[in-house]
Amino acid sequence: DKDSMHAGISISAIQKDITELTNAIVEKYHSEYIAANSDTLNNERQIGYALQAEQAMNDAVNALHAGVELDLVTIDLEKAWTALRQITGKAGKEDLLDEIFSRFCLGK
Repeated sequence: DKDSMHAGISISAIQKDITELTNAIVEKYHSEYIAANSDTLNNERQIGYALQAEQAMNDAVNALHAGVELDLVTIDLEKAWTALRQITGKAGKEDLLDEIFSRFCLGK
């Protein structure tokens, strides 16, 4: 970055000391690698699916605490699973079609 470039790095050819230079290079590329390879939600669609998954999981937990039958709790778990699959791109063709039809009003 600009500030670190202007600060300068001290090295010594006579003393064969390039420690500061080595550390600066490692720090720069390590931080760029971390940023480039971080698992993040990249857009509103993914954030929306994450929120849907969170809500569905909360609904499942609340249903369990309320004594709802496990068969019914699995409906919320399936909703969470589907939302997470949408984020990772692992959703099936049916899921994609459901999404398209839910977003657009298509006449019969």
